[in-house]
Amino acid sequence: MLRVQFTHPWALLCLAALVPVVWLARHSLAGLGTRRARLALALRLFILIALVLALAGLQLVRRVRGTSVVYLLDRSDSIPDQDRRDALDFVRKAGPSMRPDDTAGVVAVGRYALVERAPVAKLAIERVESAPDGTFTDLSAGIRLAVATLAPDAQRRVVVLSDGNENLGDAVGEARLAKALDIPIDVVPLARGLRGEVVAERLVLPGEARVGETIEPRAVVATDQPGHARVRLLEDNRLAAEIPAELTPGKNVVAFPPLGLERDGFHTYTAEVAAAGDHDGRNNRAVGFCFVRGRSRVLYVEGDRGQETYLRDTLERAGIDVRAVGPQGIPADLPALAAYDSLILSNISALDLSDAQMVMIRSAVRDLGMGFVMIGGDESFGVGGYYKTPVEEALPVDMDIRKQRNLPSVGVAIVIDKSGSMAMTEAGVEKIRLAGEGAVAALSVLSAKDKIAVMAVDSVPKMLTKGLVPCTDKQAMIDEITSLRGGGGGIYCHAGLAKADELIRNSDMRLKHVILFADAADSEEQEGCRELVADMFAHRITTTVVGLGHETDCDAKFLKDVARLGHGRFYLTARASNLPRIFTREAILASRSQLIEKPFTPLLQSDVEILRGIATLPRLRGYVATTAKPRAEVGLIADTRFKDPILAAWQYGLGRSVAFTSDCKARWGVDWVAWSGYPKFWSQLVRWTMRRVQRGDFETRVVARLQADADEVAAYHLKRGEARVIVDAVDQQGRFVNFLELHGTTVAPDGTALDLKLRQTAPGRYEATFATEQVGVYLVNVGGGSGQDAGSQTVGVGMAYPPEYGDIHSHEGLLQRVAETSGGRVLEKPEDVFAPRARTSRAPSDVWALLLALALALFPLDVAVRRVVLAPGRLRALIFARRRSEAAE
Repeated sequence: MLRVQFTHPWALLCLAALVPVVWLARHSLAGLGTRRARLALALRLFILIALVLALAGLQLVRRVRGTSVVYLLDRSDSIPDQDRRDALDFVRKAGPSMRPDDTAGVVAVGRYALVERAPVAKLAIERVESAPDGTFTDLSAGIRLAVATLAPDAQRRVVVLSDGNENLGDAVGEARLAKALDIPIDVVPLARGLRGEVVAERLVLPGEARVGETIEPRAVVATDQPGHARVRLLEDNRLAAEIPAELTPGKNVVAFPPLGLERDGFHTYTAEVAAAGDHDGRNNRAVGFCFVRGRSRVLYVEGDRGQETYLRDTLERAGIDVRAVGPQGIPADLPALAAYDSLILSNISALDLSDAQMVMIRSAVRDLGMGFVMIGGDESFGVGGYYKTPVEEALPVDMDIRKQRNLPSVGVAIVIDKSGSMAMTEAGVEKIRLAGEGAVAALSVLSAKDKIAVMAVDSVPKMLTKGLVPCTDKQAMIDEITSLRGGGGGIYCHAGLAKADELIRNSDMRLKHVILFADAADSEEQEGCRELVADMFAHRITTTVVGLGHETDCDAKFLKDVARLGHGRFYLTARASNLPRIFTREAILASRSQLIEKPFTPLLQSDVEILRGIATLPRLRGYVATTAKPRAEVGLIADTRFKDPILAAWQYGLGRSVAFTSDCKARWGVDWVAWSGYPKFWSQLVRWTMRRVQRGDFETRVVARLQADADEVAAYHLKRGEARVIVDAVDQQGRFVNFLELHGTTVAPDGTALDLKLRQTAPGRYEATFATEQVGVYLVNVGGGSGQDAGSQTVGVGMAYPPEYGDIHSHEGLLQRVAETSGGRVLEKPEDVFAPRARTSRAPSDVWALLLALALALFPLDVAVRRVVLAPGRLRALIFARRRSEAAE
């Protein structure tokens, strides 16, 4: 039986407008005959009714015959190979029960979902090619995609083949939506048997302690079979204890011997479990953290070896605990850096830092309240390559000098290697694209009166700019440079240098500089290059060389000779990601716009806290020019003309940072080292930046879904892939502290920060949640309060492995809830997949387009009936005249 329905039934109210149409037609059609008037009225009404029905979205609902099924195959890492084969075998065995009108498709799901096969009449699948990141399971994403893939004009159903180990999304919520669409979800549980799996679930530690105290770490280990294991405890990657353990099925608590805390700072502890017959070793580690309070500490990184004694000794005499290191001593992870209350970078080049370390420094200052001081030198600030980096964001100055200066114009020619090796990728990005970004970075720091030429070279130079052109229409040049792609063969160095010389030698630029970028293992056409760059220097053209590779590469010495003879600089980097910083530094040095080396006496600009009690200042002999940011407090300037900041400070997020653009050593600051106010100045500056350590009357802890036990999961309603920050505020008299204004920040393993909204959920308790979809360390800083309750605390939680590896049993209960919620079944036999449903399904089909087309087709006829009048006699005369004309021919 055919039924109708409307998608916008409210539009049917427009039918009421037909009443005045009929009434008006009695007058407007008065000049027509009775039959023509009735026909015109009928046509007009039919057209209007068709338009109203089209606007209301008329649909014909008919009974469907076939069945459209999409199999949702769980391809996450918790599914053993045998279960994957059994799932495919289930799909194949269901095929013979398909009827001619039936279709079937396949969707694979892990962290995300992919369509493996669209629904077809005869599904033949031998293996699954899709690989949707098996470190997580998001069944809800798979159900959404499966529902969208189903054929619309059939009985629709989804069949889920999974172990139910959901750790992202909400499959039951998605099942409710499927129920509303009349799409049942059938399930086939993939029940895992006992495999001797051993899982290190979590490491229990106090979040905070003090030097000299003792802690008793405990590891929670789960297994599905009894056995013997050995459990090790590592403190900051050093072995602290190793004990045997007899494991029983279920959860086991392994207690380590008491551990004394001798060093302050943020310490990482790792429990590692080794058991015979363990199926998967990826889930045998649990991570915990303990913040050990002691003296405040400062990490001092000095780029000039042997020059660290001036500042280090001064700070130590002032009672500040200082650890002085070189660039290699910069921590590689955020927990290690968070152990320090302030970080000092003195004449450290950006090339000594990885991208991850720059993001880490920014996060430590902004999100964890660490202090930060950058001290100048010829490898610092803009000349050190910090232009547009995360470190620059944390500083109160930026490296772009926006003031007009009387600087000489500069011409820069950039020669880029576009050989075949440049098409290789680094961290998923082609090296040639990183080189192009370097050229763009160099272009961005040049002014409109400067000129630039960019060319790519393999066997012949290819210009990416129209010769040596002014840096005016930068966007057009950027578009051309970023379109650069790798070529083939090696780089012909002489051809590239000769072309650069041809472009720049006869230009009217006062400063002329060439940057050659080449592969240190594949630089061809070396003959004549040394002589050419020496001749170029004789004509006041300097040449810098950037080599990609290592010291041992065959062409590294040649490239170094070219830079030496060209009186430029030589850079050798193994990371193409360093190229933008190198090119920026070279463009700045070539323009000679930021490195100011001349004696001057800094001038007091404002009475900042750092300068309290300091009235007179000795001379400095140089600095790096920068521009103060709008919110920065500038304490010292170089002169009254350009007002270049020498000392600038500001609050950045939870932390404070300071820029001192001169140095603290016996070069530019030789007069300061002998100055009696040197200790007072630097001790006040560093103390101003140091993290405030008021503890406050509250305790902070983090409970993660992967590490929580069953009681905690139930108490805090934790979802998979989620962690909860819990703050308990109690004053010294044991009374709850309510209505505190607490703020929090969590820093993910990739350095991204998330603001936490801490809400009071009970007397003295404040909570917030955040997602834990990344593997690694999450640091959480909580601060706020007022008066005696004010304070700041940093705690951490570690995800040693994705939650996919943390479950040792299947979750059939979740699959059953999905089936019950959607009206589906738990299938046992493949032939049940296409079994007819008790209730017949119907599918709607739109007819509004047909109605609209019919109305448009009848409109000319409606006009003709009203406007075209032919008397019967006139019509007969026309027909007779036509016949006579045909007869005469």
